[in-house]
Amino acid sequence: MREEGKFLAGQPFQDRIKEYRRTRWQSAKQQSGHYRLLKISLGILFCCAIIWSWQKLANPQTLPIKSIQITGLYEHVDHAALQQLILPYTEKGFLWADTAALQDRLQQLPWIYNANVKRAWPDKLIINLSEQKPVARMADNKLVNAQGDIFAVDQATIPAGLPTFISPLAEQQKLMLQNYQSMNTILAPLAVKIVALALDARQSWSLQLDNGIVVIVGKVDPLQHLQRFAQVYPQVVGASAAAINSVDLRYASGVAVRFKNAAKS
Repeated sequence: MREEGKFLAGQPFQDRIKEYRRTRWQSAKQQSGHYRLLKISLGILFCCAIIWSWQKLANPQTLPIKSIQITGLYEHVDHAALQQLILPYTEKGFLWADTAALQDRLQQLPWIYNANVKRAWPDKLIINLSEQKPVARMADNKLVNAQGDIFAVDQATIPAGLPTFISPLAEQQKLMLQNYQSMNTILAPLAVKIVALALDARQSWSLQLDNGIVVIVGKVDPLQHLQRFAQVYPQVVGASAAAINSVDLRYASGVAVRFKNAAKS
C-alpha cells in the first residue's frame, strides 16, 4: 500500500473512480428520495391545513355577525319587520353572509328606493336605505317618485295631499311630472298649487288648482298659455276665485271664464 498519493496494491485507479461515483450516485438517489418524501408529506400537511381552515371558517360560529347597523331616513318601513327580514341572511356568519341577496331583497320592499349592504370587519353588517319619495299619485293609486318612476304600495300608507296625475296614455308619468313641476313654478307667485293634472288622448292639458278652479290649458304651448294666465290672474280671478268654475286658456288672445252659477244653469 501507499499513502499520500501512492496507489493501493491490487486496486486499479479506474475501479476506485467507478466505486466513488457509484457511492455518490447512491447517496444522491437516497437524498432525492428523502426530499421527495418530505415534499409529499408537506403537501399532505398543507392540504389538511386548508381543509381544516375551510371547515373552521365555514362554521358560522367562527366569525358570527354580532351587530347590524341600519342607516338612512325611512318612515314607511316597519323597523321590527325589517329586522326579521334581515336576520336569516346573517345565519351563515360574517364571511358567508349573502349581502347581494339581502340587498336585492331589501330593494323589493314597496317603500325602498335603494339599499346598500356591506360588511364591516370583524362582525358587523352596515345597511343603508333610501326610501321612495312620492311626488304624485296616479288614478289607479300607484305613486310616482321624484325620478318619474311608478311604484305601488299599500293604499293605507299613501301620504295625504299628493297631486293626482290622470291620463289614458301609457308611460306618460315622466312627461307629466316634468310639466307639473314647471307649471307649479309658474303658479307659485299666485299662492296656488296644482292638485290634479290631466293629459288626455289628444295630448291636451288641463289642471285643477287647490282653490277649486279648473284650468283648461290646451295642447299647443301649454307652459306659455299658463304663463299668460299667471299674468292676468289678479285681474281675471282676483277675489272671485270661489265663484269661478273654470278658465279656458285655448284662445289666441284672452281667456274664457266660466262661473259656478253659470255652470248650474
